[in-house]
Formats: sequence, C-alpha cells, structure tokens
Amino acid sequence: MGKISISRTQGKKEIHDDFNDSILSFTEALKKNSNWMSKRFNQKSGTQRVNFPVGLLRKSKHFVFQVQAQGTLNTTLLPRSPWLCQPKAFHELGENAELLNTCSEGRFALLPEHFTCCIQAAVLAAGTMQGRSRLTLVLLSVAIACAVAQYVPPWTEDCRKSTYPPSGPTYRGPVPWYTINLDLPPYKRWHELMVDKAPALKVIVNSLKNMVNAFVPSGKILEIVDQKLPGLLGNFPGPFEEEMKGIAAVTGIPLGEIISYNIFYEFFTICTSIITEDKGVNLNFQRNNKTVFKAASFAGYVGVMTGFKPGLFSLTLNERFSSNGGYIGILEWVLGKKDAKWIGFILRSVLENSTSYEEAKNILTKTKLLAPAYFILGGNVSGEGCVITRDRKESLDVYELDPKQGRWYVVQTNYDRWKNTFFLDDRRTPAKICLNQTTQENISFATLYDVLSTKPVLNKLTVFTTLIDVIKGQFETYLRDCPDPCIGW
Repeated sequence: MGKISISRTQGKKEIHDDFNDSILSFTEALKKNSNWMSKRFNQKSGTQRVNFPVGLLRKSKHFVFQVQAQGTLNTTLLPRSPWLCQPKAFHELGENAELLNTCSEGRFALLPEHFTCCIQAAVLAAGTMQGRSRLTLVLLSVAIACAVAQYVPPWTEDCRKSTYPPSGPTYRGPVPWYTINLDLPPYKRWHELMVDKAPALKVIVNSLKNMVNAFVPSGKILEIVDQKLPGLLGNFPGPFEEEMKGIAAVTGIPLGEIISYNIFYEFFTICTSIITEDKGVNLNFQRNNKTVFKAASFAGYVGVMTGFKPGLFSLTLNERFSSNGGYIGILEWVLGKKDAKWIGFILRSVLENSTSYEEAKNILTKTKLLAPAYFILGGNVSGEGCVITRDRKESLDVYELDPKQGRWYVVQTNYDRWKNTFFLDDRRTPAKICLNQTTQENISFATLYDVLSTKPVLNKLTVFTTLIDVIKGQFETYLRDCPDPCIGW
C-alpha cells in the first residue's frame, strides 16, 4: 500500500512516495491501455491538466477529481475513497487551482458543461524525479478509472437474453450442497463441511490477512487478532461462538482469524465487499431431518447473507456504506455495550426462528445492529416484498412492493434509493431498464438470470447469483464470472 505524506515548503508541495509493485503494475497497465487519452500539462498555478475526448462520456459530461493533501493510496478502494472529491462550483474557479481544496466530502457529481479534468500537481524535492513519475501514474489511474464510467461500452451492454440455463463464459459452475444438522451440538455442526472446505477457507482467511498486512505490515494487527480478539469480543450470542470454535478445531486456523472472518461485514462496511473467492456453498439447515431454511454462503461463515424459509419468506443482505459503520459498533461491543446484533447472526436467527414475513420484517426493522445494511425481504403473497434501509440504531426507510400502483419490483444495490447512485457504480438503472423491458408477465428464473447477467449488474465483484422462489421452494445458486471487458465493481 503506497502512502503519500505531503508537507508545504515555500508555498509548494513536496511528496515522498513509497508505492509498492502492485500499484505500479496496476497504473502501468492502465496507462498502456489508455491510448484514447490525450494529455497536456499546464505549469501555471501548479496544476496538472488532463483532457478526455468528449465522446467517451455520456452527454459529453466530464468529471472533476482531486487528490487531497494527505491520505493513503489504495487502488482496491476505488471508486469510494474519500480522497477523491469534486470541487464546489467548478465553473467559478477558473485557473485558480488552489480553490480545488474546497471539496464536497468525497462525493462526486455530474457537471453540466464540458471542462478539463484537473488534478492538483505537486512540486517535488530535488532527487525525487522517479517519485514524480510514479505519482503521475497513480493520479492518471484515478482519472482513467473515472473516465471509463459504466455508461459507455464495453462496460455496459444491452439487456442479455437466453442466458438460462447457465452456460458460457459468465458461468463458473454449480454451487455444492451441504447439510447443517441443527440437532448436533454447535461444536460439531460444521465438521463435515469443514473437512471438505478447510483449504478453501484458508485461502479466504489468507486474503483477509494480506489485506490487513497491506495496511499494517508489522503484523501487529494479526497478532492482536490471533491472541486478543476472542477475549476482547467476549461471548457471542446463541450457538455461534461454539460453532466457530468447532470450525477452528477442524481447520487448524486460529480462533481469532475465524472470528474476524465471521464478522468481516461489521469490519468493512466503509469499503467495498472483500469476499471475491469462488468458495460458495449452498447450506440446508435441518432439524429432525426436515429443512428449516436454506442459504447461500461461504465456507466457514456461520451467519447468513442470503437465504429463504420455504413457503414463507426470502431474505438477502446488501452492504450499506457509511462512515458510521460497523467498526463503531464493534468498538461499542468491546467497551461493553452489547445491545446490538451482529448482521450475519441476526439474519440466521430470523431465518431459523421467524414463522412469517411480517415477523421477519418487524425484527429486521426494529432490532439494533452493529452495522448499517439493506435487507431485501420477499414473502409468499402478492404485495409482500420490501427493502429495509437500516442505520445501526434505526430503520431509515421501508420501501414496499405496491402492485396497485405499478410497483411490481424493487431493486436494491448499495446506495440509498432516495439518493443518486455513485456515477461509476450505477447498477440500479441498468437493472430497472432490463426489468421494465422484461415486463411483469414474463418474470421467471430465466428472465431474472438474464437481468443479473447484464453488465454492469454483473461485474468483477459478482461471486454468485441466487434465484429464489419462496412458494415453490426453489433455490438455485450459480458461481459467476465477468470476462473482460468488465467493470471492476
């Protein structure tokens, strides 16, 4: 991870950089594949200026970016990093690059006119010319990533047709089924699954460790996780702690790392999803040899993100990004305030114990949570379906199906429905376009799979696609891929 430290010297900026090879490789690749970009440099007012051809962006609109005076460069956090921002009232700034420091808290917006994308330049100290070239590459990579917004081919496409049954390059294969016997002691419930999936779980846990080490190379964080995390977090509710202990025993992975993996949602709700390995499993939770609920999950994760209770309701979690994220909830938990629920655990509890759509909706609307979230809930009769937008302590919105008013579907990505989506990550609009083209009368597993196979609804972060029919009891999960060219989020 490359850190930039900036200090002022006689009104100019000195930058000392230590970018690692991965960032250099990333930016070099972007540079080599960006022949369409023309550059010109304006040394006035310390500004580096980059022009993009008008035809690349829809309606000839361009975007403004800035790298703030401090922060950590992390290409994996694009495009949501707070060090990218749009200046207020750019048309009033003219050549005064210093006013680029006025930013709208990391939010992007479309501007109505053609203008030049400006990136505040840095004057380097003597002997750091190589550093300058590296910095330029990273800044250009930001601009390039923003310039290829999802509204232009090949990152978007016409609504797909005839993609079901799944086949071809976007289909990696079926997801295997395992039974979790709830009649067994919690410590033993995951034994059979983990005997098969221990290597896969180690891959996922190692990816988490690598990400943490990128931020803190000393290894101190992992030492705390391995040795201190179980004691810091104390007892988990219900059977979850014993289940995680059983998984640790079978796999040989330290309990602290198993715990961190199981609460990754709370840790990482200020950035994008980190689970990108193809380690999905279908789980049939049974009691007395009868199905209680089914879920699509990841090996070793004892909570639930997607599942359904046959004949009653379906439930899906979507990540909601917020500065008031799960890390605050975790801190409160560590300090002894334990009235909020862990996201994956509350979803599993609802699926295991609730007996109706209304009961599930009531719990998910009113229960205090450790992290913000979107819950997508579906029922078994007409009109039963909603998106619950949750803050940690309260429900902000319950948006329900209303067939009488023509609202026969609801679409939820990772943005509040009453706000504009982030312009580089608008999956909501393409999904709505494809659903409207499909029409309510033609909705089926086949047509839904078509919608979910259309870029950018399908993207590089898509791990699997799950189709659920509550009434018929159908539950299908397929591993996915998005071959290049494909947007990275």
